[in-house]
Parts: sequence; C-alpha cells; structure tokens
Amino acid sequence: MGRCVSFAGLQDGFLYTYHITPGRADKSYGIQVAQMAGLPTDVVALARATLDELEAHKAGAAAPRTAPATTPVLAPAPAAPAVSAAEAEALRTLRGLALDTLSPRAALDVLYALRDRLGAPTS
Repeated sequence: MGRCVSFAGLQDGFLYTYHITPGRADKSYGIQVAQMAGLPTDVVALARATLDELEAHKAGAAAPRTAPATTPVLAPAPAAPAVSAAEAEALRTLRGLALDTLSPRAALDVLYALRDRLGAPTS
C-alpha cells in the first residue's frame, strides 16, 4: 500500500501536518502549494480553472475544453537586447576589473574611459 502526507483543511488554505499515513491523498494540493510558492495569480487562476473542469468531467460533466493556444500561462523571457561590439568590450572590461584594488580616482578614470569608448554624451 502507498503512503501519503495528510493535510487538514483551513478556510484560507491548508495546514500541512507532516503526518505520513497509509493510502493515497484524497486530492491534489498543488494549487495551494503554488499559491504558497508565490506563483503569479493569473497562473494559479488558470490552474484552478483547469482543475475545476477536469474534476467536473470526472464527475460526468461534458468533456473539458482545452485552453486556447493563445492563453499566456508564462510569458516568454524577453529577448536580450542586441549589444554592439563597443558595448561588449565595455562589459568585458567591467567584468575584468579588480574593484577592491582600484583607488577611487582610478575607478573614475575607468568610467570616463568607458564612457568615451561608448560615445556617451558628456554633461
């Protein structure tokens, strides 16, 4: 026989009791865990709606609809902006600096040199 973790219901969530008991869980608590983990509310709402439809289908209701292909569950990460050769070189320079060994004046000189290389406007 399998084992499961027991839960006790609360009004605004659930109580994790840390008891391992024989048998299987009476239901999934993934949505509550997702909320506790801080997933975006629209993701949790979509998951809850999908679960409701699946449970209704299991109880004999009409077959669940599938989420439209355009439903954004998680937005794709934005593409990294294009970096020019001068910007890439400036990043390499910055990453190579031993900041703890630079004097304030030397650090300022590096910043001015980077600004000049990038063609940034001066004040």
